Amino acid sequence: METEMNVYTIDLICSFCDLDFTRSSCLKKHLKNVHAHQQGDLNEGILKEFSTFSEFVTWKEEEENKTMSKYVRQRGSKTLKNGDIVMNYHCCRSGTYKPKGKGVKSLKSQGSAKIGISCPAIIKIRVLKM
Repeated sequence: METEMNVYTIDLICSFCDLDFTRSSCLKKHLKNVHAHQQGDLNEGILKEFSTFSEFVTWKEEEENKTMSKYVRQRGSKTLKNGDIVMNYHCCRSGTYKPKGKGVKSLKSQGSAKIGISCPAIIKIRVLKM
């Protein structure tokens, strides 16, 4: 009789020292405590305000084109008690390429966009209740 096993995959790798983490919260804590001096002013983040959601989407697309990156939502939105909506967009280049299938189809000519480490870049947006 076969039994299923829970297997934890370690795909969160520090870009500075190659340590492995199973949770993004642990990686973020590590980056803040150990590598803060290497990240410069990026720890504080940048605050931007937009009048409309479409204005934000336009800005995000321009930033993605400038930086050759892409930010995607991995989960749905969260509604806070006060009615505000919070959404997180994560860099889609984090992690390593994991083929799905039997290897019959070859990888695209440009290769994978995955960078083999965890990108801590995130865009957090808050849509205020009107």
